[in-house]
Amino acid sequence: MLQYRGVRNILNFLTSKFFQIGGNNMKNILKKIFGLSLAGVVFLTGCSAKTENKKGEDNSKNKLKVVTTIFPEYDITRAIAGDKIDLQLMIKPGVDVHSFSPTPQDIKTVENADVFIYGGTSHDKWVETLTKSVDMKDKKVVKLTDGIQQLEEETVEGMKHEHHHEGEEHSHKHKEHETCTECEDEEKHDHDHEHDHDHDHEHDHDHEHDHEHEHKDGEHHHHHHGNGEEVELDPHFWTSPTNAIAMVKSITNSLIEKDSANASFYKENAEKYIKQLEEVNKELKDVVANAKIKKVVIADRFPFRYLFNDLGLEYRALFSGCSVESTASAGQIKKMVDYVKENKIPVVYHIEMGKGEMAQTVAKDSGAKVKLLHSIHTVTKDEFDKGVTYIDLMKQNVEALKEGLN
Repeated sequence: MLQYRGVRNILNFLTSKFFQIGGNNMKNILKKIFGLSLAGVVFLTGCSAKTENKKGEDNSKNKLKVVTTIFPEYDITRAIAGDKIDLQLMIKPGVDVHSFSPTPQDIKTVENADVFIYGGTSHDKWVETLTKSVDMKDKKVVKLTDGIQQLEEETVEGMKHEHHHEGEEHSHKHKEHETCTECEDEEKHDHDHEHDHDHDHEHDHDHEHDHEHEHKDGEHHHHHHGNGEEVELDPHFWTSPTNAIAMVKSITNSLIEKDSANASFYKENAEKYIKQLEEVNKELKDVVANAKIKKVVIADRFPFRYLFNDLGLEYRALFSGCSVESTASAGQIKKMVDYVKENKIPVVYHIEMGKGEMAQTVAKDSGAKVKLLHSIHTVTKDEFDKGVTYIDLMKQNVEALKEGLN
């Protein structure tokens, strides 16, 4: 465009001068010259654009291809690598990871990847099958739980309790209108359970069988107690900023291993990002340290096991983080309303990807407010398109907890 304007300006100047001298014949000659010159500029500009496009395609082809399964991994990788990699999110915004199954296109995406990053929890058991069907020999496969101490999923008072055993599904399910007596029976069963969770509201995780265990390679999703009972491990490890820092380190090392040319870039961004995580972690701990109350009520699933373990918060919730249930009983709602009133809880929370109907019901009957507490499991398409980040959502949680604990 600049080339075109330059030629046009010169020819306009010459035309005006020759008009003064040579009249119509000279005018016709200059028109032909201008036409030929313009054609030449267009040709050269087109060639230049094709060259730039070719370079862009080559640069894209030369970039490290990285595939992540869920949003937290994707966003942390994006913060570290920026535009140095070709990054893809397998489970798209708004998709429920609990019901996700890879498509043929997803398998092809993994086949073309240089680095494949996944959690290694009950959420992505399908990865084991996928990696067996794809040649992963030259790929860097990053299982993030290898560098993280996993915690057991737990059941607290007021939750619908579900046991899942290999080869056996034993659950306590109740209809929407179950009576309070039935709820009390379920609660008694929970308290008589061998893993009795001390609900004298000293929820500092000092249980007889402490929920923080070392896990050897191969113990991906379950843990066995001495009596042989198998318990579920909570998969929501990224809700802890401390674990997010471990994720940053693991992802950075993997990127450097496959792309040493950009090692300094990755390291610098990782250091900056870790500082941001440390800052938000401090903000969260300051909120709890200065809180008037340290009890949180979530009228929804509870995917915050790792975050609350870090912060030392007591909580009540309607379902565990991976519960297949989504509708609370009348008895559960009543018990939660009573708990909110008795403890003067100012806020009832719900998690993302829902309308918070149960939280609205509890809040209406107890006089509390309703707020979102984001597990950062996934984001909406609108949030994704706007570039919402893990840090943004953590800071949102800081403000939400600040209101709920005071």
